[in-house]
Amino acid sequence: KRVSVPKEISLSDLNEYMALNLLTLPKELGLHPDTGKKVIVNIGRFGPYVNYDGKFKSIPRSESIFDITLERGLELIAEAIAKNAPLRT
Repeated sequence: KRVSVPKEISLSDLNEYMALNLLTLPKELGLHPDTGKKVIVNIGRFGPYVNYDGKFKSIPRSESIFDITLERGLELIAEAIAKNAPLRT
């Protein structure tokens, strides 16, 4: 399997642990408790994001994509909906 190294990670900082984590992407966090649809994290052209029901929400730079839990992914989606922030589709 091949994976791109995100531009914010310099090759000199890349270690085996990070490389193995990158190979796990896209990663399913779990199912939404209300809808049963998948909540997924991945790294795209514009950085790390949460994907739910065909919608995408960026993960803040202060958080590591590898530490995001299902609960945090659901919070990010809920915050965006509550703020009426546009979700890219």
